[in-house]
Amino acid sequence: MRKNPERTAWIIISTAFVMFWVISCSIATSIYWYLFYGTEPFNSDLTSVRDIVLLEEVGSDNSTFVTDGQSSLIAEGATITTDDTSQAILAFGDDSSLTMYGNTTITLLETQEPRFFLSSLPIQTRIYLQKGRIRVTTARGRETLNVDVTTPQTEINFDQGSFSVEVNDDETQVITRLGQAHIIGDEVMLTLNRGNRVVVGADGHPSPPLPAAQNLLGEGSFSPTYTDTWTSYQYDEAEGVTTSIEPLEVKNQTVIEFKSTGQDNTHSEIGIVKEVNKDVRDFRSLKLLADVQLINQSLEGGGYQGTEFPIMLAISYKDAEGTDRNWFHGVYYSIPPDNYVLTSHPSKSTERIARFIWYPYESDNLLTILGREKPVYITSIRVYASGWLYQARVGNVSLLGEE
Repeated sequence: MRKNPERTAWIIISTAFVMFWVISCSIATSIYWYLFYGTEPFNSDLTSVRDIVLLEEVGSDNSTFVTDGQSSLIAEGATITTDDTSQAILAFGDDSSLTMYGNTTITLLETQEPRFFLSSLPIQTRIYLQKGRIRVTTARGRETLNVDVTTPQTEINFDQGSFSVEVNDDETQVITRLGQAHIIGDEVMLTLNRGNRVVVGADGHPSPPLPAAQNLLGEGSFSPTYTDTWTSYQYDEAEGVTTSIEPLEVKNQTVIEFKSTGQDNTHSEIGIVKEVNKDVRDFRSLKLLADVQLINQSLEGGGYQGTEFPIMLAISYKDAEGTDRNWFHGVYYSIPPDNYVLTSHPSKSTERIARFIWYPYESDNLLTILGREKPVYITSIRVYASGWLYQARVGNVSLLGEE
């Protein structure tokens, strides 16, 4: 090379150019990847709907508690547990949420979102359901939001919609209330459509799609034409009090708002009724479900006699002897004085929930808890508000019967 310094110079220049080109491309690629594929963890909002919820966060040796009606921001990796008396709602920053029922444990395996708005990656939420039952509501499609649940038996990918997942030691059961779910088990992918359910055994093999419980109230409980099947009524609207029953669009569905304004300490009652007229004597399960939101309540609890709640759910039916009976469930948020009545009976129960939160109520199996007084024929269902001043909303009312 000493005899040909020009050649040596060209080799050095070429090598430097190649290295410069490689480094430049690597920097550009890294910047591109960072802008379009970079993600960062996001916090989710945990709210205790009822009683105490146990929270174990990554990096902490001590467990914390979220008490009734309180909220807490939780990070990726957190484990949440409810006992047999508590329930919780986990919100993911939009209208998507996860409801935990009693005796349930989940872990947030992944909660990642794009770091920059230039990215087309979806928000990624992966949850491990160790035991218990959850309801998942996803507000967006998988092109912008991936919500996946893993259980000991299978993995479930959710499209936009509403879904229920229940896990025990032997199996996972998935029910699609709205939208589609994709069940991955035993190297098989099964698509579950609306109104179906699937059971995945310990071997990881999913069953064929099975019919879920039917809604005895029809395809949808409320729609823009809900007055064709629901009848509104009002009792005891006194002077100085104004009551109203109005349909509202919330989260792409119609809900009903019950409202009383004006003079306080004055009783009123307003509601809606739907005739059902359905024989259920051969059913093995009958449950009432409703999404409830309480906004205002001036009369604490259910009033002195425990009969005036901002939301009351009632079913009229006949038992096996042909006797007309009624089942009631009252919902409230304002704590009553000690001398106020709050009943806890299979045929008339009450429940305190957090204010402003959309609470997905689900009754026990009425065919089991009512014993000899269980229904064999459903006459009608009534949803109403009663008390002094109140504002409350109800949506997605379903009377699910399974034969």
